Amino acid sequence: MIKVARLQGKEFFINPDMIEFAEETPDLVLSLISGKKVVVGGSVEELVQKIVDYRMRTHVPLPEVVKRHFDDSDEPTIALGQRNT
Repeated sequence: MIKVARLQGKEFFINPDMIEFAEETPDLVLSLISGKKVVVGGSVEELVQKIVDYRMRTHVPLPEVVKRHFDDSDEPTIALGQRNT
């Protein structure tokens, strides 16, 4: 969970895996995968840094965006959602 604050300053925690996208309009609006929208203070850059810090603290790798594929080699293929251990 990461700590964010509403515009009035009230802090709360949100699961970063539930954030579908964020946009500054000029306030920072988080659109969650549930369809809910949450307006918070700060910038997109600050939010991204909080998410990166959270993933580093919890040792959860950032999601694989591109599936690696190796033709005719013994190199492993990493599918989406799998850890490279």
